[in-house]
Amino acid sequence: MGRGKLNRDEIEALKRNPYVTSVNEKSISYSRQFKQLFMERYLQGIGPTEIFLDAGFDVRALGSKRIERACARWKEAYESGSLEQAPAPPEKMTQLKERREIPGKKRRGQAGKSQVDICRKQAEVIKKLKAENELLRIVCGMTAAGRGKLPDEEQLCQAIEDVGGREEYRGCISYLCGAAGISSGTYYSQCRKRQKEENAK
Repeated sequence: MGRGKLNRDEIEALKRNPYVTSVNEKSISYSRQFKQLFMERYLQGIGPTEIFLDAGFDVRALGSKRIERACARWKEAYESGSLEQAPAPPEKMTQLKERREIPGKKRRGQAGKSQVDICRKQAEVIKKLKAENELLRIVCGMTAAGRGKLPDEEQLCQAIEDVGGREEYRGCISYLCGAAGISSGTYYSQCRKRQKEENAK
């Protein structure tokens, strides 16, 4: 949901965030470092709200509309080149640079998919495939240790948790469940069961 004016406590909290350069009840100015960090992580497939949260922002105070507007501005700035010092993967920077340098090439309208969104989608696919390969490696190891016996449901869920819990594979749990042939409900049920057993110790 959108938010209106910031109150005094929210303003004081934002002033303490190193990624904020100035703030008043109506607007927030973010550091260039945060804008670049945001675009780097956004291209890796991480959601805008999660990026703000990880950077120490109170996302409830900011509101979803303020975050969405900031994301839209920075995507546009990134594509125009004003944020091209962002530490994004070199191939993505090359694609954006070539797109700007093609003579007579018109920019796509708002209805078209932006280059940033295309790169982000590609990054998400690559991340999921890497996570699936890592899960397969672990499952193969379990099978070998069991002398050819396939891991049971509980072992599969543990392997999914091990892979999906890593920072580089964040957000891949549902995909990994599908790859392993179990439902997300089964996975979370196993997680709750394991947590209860650990708490009982």
